[in-house]
Amino acid sequence: MTAPRDSGALPGHHQLDAVCGLLGLSSSGARMLVSRSNAVFHLPAADVVVRLSSATPAQEARATLVVSVTRWIADHGGPALAPTSHPQPVQEAGTVATLWPYLASPTIPRARDLATAVRELHYLDAQPPPLPAHEPLARLHEALDLDTTRDQPTLPTDTRQWLLARAARLQHTYDTTTTPLGRGLIHADVQPDNLLQDRDGRWLLIDWDRASHGPRELDLAFAVPDHFHEPDLDRAEFSAAYGHDIIAWTGWTLIRDLTELHSLAGYIRRATTNPTARDELHRRVDSLLTNDRSVVWHSVSG
Repeated sequence: MTAPRDSGALPGHHQLDAVCGLLGLSSSGARMLVSRSNAVFHLPAADVVVRLSSATPAQEARATLVVSVTRWIADHGGPALAPTSHPQPVQEAGTVATLWPYLASPTIPRARDLATAVRELHYLDAQPPPLPAHEPLARLHEALDLDTTRDQPTLPTDTRQWLLARAARLQHTYDTTTTPLGRGLIHADVQPDNLLQDRDGRWLLIDWDRASHGPRELDLAFAVPDHFHEPDLDRAEFSAAYGHDIIAWTGWTLIRDLTELHSLAGYIRRATTNPTARDELHRRVDSLLTNDRSVVWHSVSG
């Protein structure tokens, strides 16, 4: 049987209805919260969040890993939101779904809140379950491969080749670099949007799609000067709360460059269905091609 081909389009209400029907949940009044790498909906009747992605082998493997890793972290007192008790991941209507408790988190997290959660994760005193080795640019390669299958690719051939060459250079540096903090369980997408506060006031990390075994410095990318231009005070606060200044390491630009290049993947995927994401993709790529570090990159949802 041929594996389903990833079109780049995210699942919508039709797939959500099918998943809810299978689980006996009501999708009435469902509200989309996020539309980026996954389509994320809130089901008000059950107060549950459903994360949907296309049911490709890669997405199915990620969903299975996310469920097992977050349950393990939560069971060991770590800073992860555990999934609901529903059997999962769920595959239905060409989509793979995971289900999570809904947390409103009206308080905006500070940089120190983010750093504290990361420090708790890195200092968990237990052996984690088997983890895949971190592949920093796997999503980018998937997105670039997807773009070549389109009738009208988003990126011209010379730009795609430039990105592939840059990715190869960074991958070689990554493979041959030893980092000060060593390797272990990492979240690999640490940012304020991936932090929620539970009902007891504790901050928990969500969106564990990139959970893996890799350099802990990747979880400190928030403290690195980059195209996202976090305020200096926030970056300093993050470093102080974590207890390590990544900028003191001469190789910190590797973390910056890997993080920035990886971030293009979601925009390549959505470029054909979201004009704003397409425009932002071209802004980002142009700033890389011209090495213009004054350009501030903006997050685009939907």
